[in-house]
Amino acid sequence: MKKFIFTSLIAIVVLSSFKSDHLIATIKTDDGLENLYKHLGKNIKYPKIAKEDHIQGNSLILFTVNSGKLSDIKVQTELGSNCDTEVLKQLLAYNDLKSVKNGNYSLKTTFKLDGSTSEVKNAKIKSFVDYKELALTIIAFAP
Repeated sequence: MKKFIFTSLIAIVVLSSFKSDHLIATIKTDDGLENLYKHLGKNIKYPKIAKEDHIQGNSLILFTVNSGKLSDIKVQTELGSNCDTEVLKQLLAYNDLKSVKNGNYSLKTTFKLDGSTSEVKNAKIKSFVDYKELALTIIAFAP
């Protein structure tokens, strides 16, 4: 009887882990944002003026995707020193929004200088209720 219970518990754990992995994979690829994340992560560069002025912190950009097109783009929380401009430039350069589900999105971008002790601006920004917070925070490092 003990062997049967132990074997049953192992089977339940194994089966539930398979189901969980499948669910995670579905969530990860279902929203069409994975390629956008890759594009932004690869292409956002730390602005030269921000490096020189030791600017680091967060910006929050709100936007809407409708039928593969961006609209209602707004810098909700500005970091300055061309950081927000760099994120906007790369967001506008992305050309595969047709795969992204229609909706309102908020993109928090973190700029961090490696080894810097300067103030982190906008440290506690939060997303808006009517906007889907993107699951990725982009961190742009600069030596």
